[in-house]
Amino acid sequence: MRYIYYAYTKEKKVKRGTIDAASPQAAEEALLKKGVQRVLNLKDIQSRNKLERNFPLSLFSVTNRDILDFSREFANLLRAGISIITALELLEKQTRKTALKTVIANIISNLHGGESLSQAISKHPNVFSTTYCAVVKAAEQSGDLHIGLKHMTEHIEKQEDIKKRTMRALTYPAVVILIAIGVSALLVTAVLPPMMGMFESLGADLPLTTRLLVAVTSFIIANKIYILAALVGFPIMVAGYISVPSGKYNIDRLLLKIPIIGQIILKTNLLFFCRTSAILLQAGVQISNALDICTSTIANRRIRAAFTEGGKKLLQGQPFSRAMAATGMFPASSIEALVVGEKTGELESALKNIAGYFERTSNERVNDLISMIEPAFTIAIGLGVGFIAMSIITPIYSLPGNLP
Repeated sequence: MRYIYYAYTKEKKVKRGTIDAASPQAAEEALLKKGVQRVLNLKDIQSRNKLERNFPLSLFSVTNRDILDFSREFANLLRAGISIITALELLEKQTRKTALKTVIANIISNLHGGESLSQAISKHPNVFSTTYCAVVKAAEQSGDLHIGLKHMTEHIEKQEDIKKRTMRALTYPAVVILIAIGVSALLVTAVLPPMMGMFESLGADLPLTTRLLVAVTSFIIANKIYILAALVGFPIMVAGYISVPSGKYNIDRLLLKIPIIGQIILKTNLLFFCRTSAILLQAGVQISNALDICTSTIANRRIRAAFTEGGKKLLQGQPFSRAMAATGMFPASSIEALVVGEKTGELESALKNIAGYFERTSNERVNDLISMIEPAFTIAIGLGVGFIAMSIITPIYSLPGNLP
């Protein structure tokens, strides 16, 4: 087996390396014979956490939050004057997540093999995005790697903030819907059936709301297999349709036409595009390459297709502002800001300002959506639960009049 070790040498330095041995004890003995004073850490590089082996696609994968913390600490260590490999070794030692530890160990190994940092991290596309790799590569060439990592830290931090706000916006409706479904199911399945038996035995005349509820409930019970098949089959059909490029494009185009939601999707994509473009240009990436990278990271395929067409205009020699105007996605004020940025040589600043504008407006749209969803859901769910409750309670009050 091969082990990664950290050892304290007689020169009072921490040394990292790998060693082949039959067991941890044999590896430690071999290291002591080589002259190290003490073995600080020894780990089999092929060993994996049992939970990660059993659930390889679970919560143990490297998340954006892990990359955010890694990038921030990495930038701080480099700014303090620590070499890249030493900084990575320290980060590998301090991280507790085995998945990230494995990635860092592979990067260190590739660096020892003569590769650059950008080449090493590009071998982990599921962990480091194309944008991340491009910024690191440009920062390496400029000699300001810690600055590039700082830009990426800020970028990932803002992305995580938007995701958190979006999740908060969706949490309330989801919780209310689940509670309403639970209450309705309890009333219909546990309360209504025994009461219906009593009403029928007494020959009572049921109100229209109760008869309607009974009809709907009976229909669901009689056709529960078909309804269940539809509930399971519909998402599968939608997933299959989305998996086809044309289907995904049509869905994305449809989403953009939905009031308020379409504007939130558009402005969020433009926000990420402008912010990423500014980071890449500031890092020294050529504008055509930056446009290609940013276009490839756009989630909505309708917007991505528009920016692909805009990229063709840029390759034909047209200015960046005119290429962005050709996409038809930017408002006129943003195009004017890009024109001014090009003329003054401050395109990166113009893109950052536009990104800030889109961030503010998208936040406003999200707040507007939340302010509409909360009362709408409350009223709709209140009416639904109230209808079910009234359908059950009303016959009880009319029962004395139907008794002989």
